[in-house]
Amino acid sequence: MATLDLAFLLGDPLFTSGITVTRRPQVVDGTGTAQVGSSSQFTLTAVVTPASGSTLRLLPEALRTETYIEVFSQTPLNTGADGFFPDLVTWKGGSYVVTQVTDYTAFGAGFVRALCQAQAMVGPAI
Repeated sequence: MATLDLAFLLGDPLFTSGITVTRRPQVVDGTGTAQVGSSSQFTLTAVVTPASGSTLRLLPEALRTETYIEVFSQTPLNTGADGFFPDLVTWKGGSYVVTQVTDYTAFGAGFVRALCQAQAMVGPAI
């Protein structure tokens, strides 16, 4: 187990912001089409930063011009698996779709890093 513990940063008001997460379950209708079920919202504190250049270099070239944020939180976010659409993160008036989650639960108290793409770039909300 790694000994680096960043939990104190994830709770420090100098670094954290309030975000709202909308979790959207998938419901399959009679024609086999996935629809958004009854969504739920919750608020949490997280460290939110613009996506770094090194993170953007890992994306395909066509996606590098879009707006991304990175969310560091002890609450796991969903990329669209297990019967859910990807979580929507609302931060400073903008809406972002979770596109990638990296698990760092082996570091101290544990946290996740979520890469989120601006909703305006993704298309209409499902």
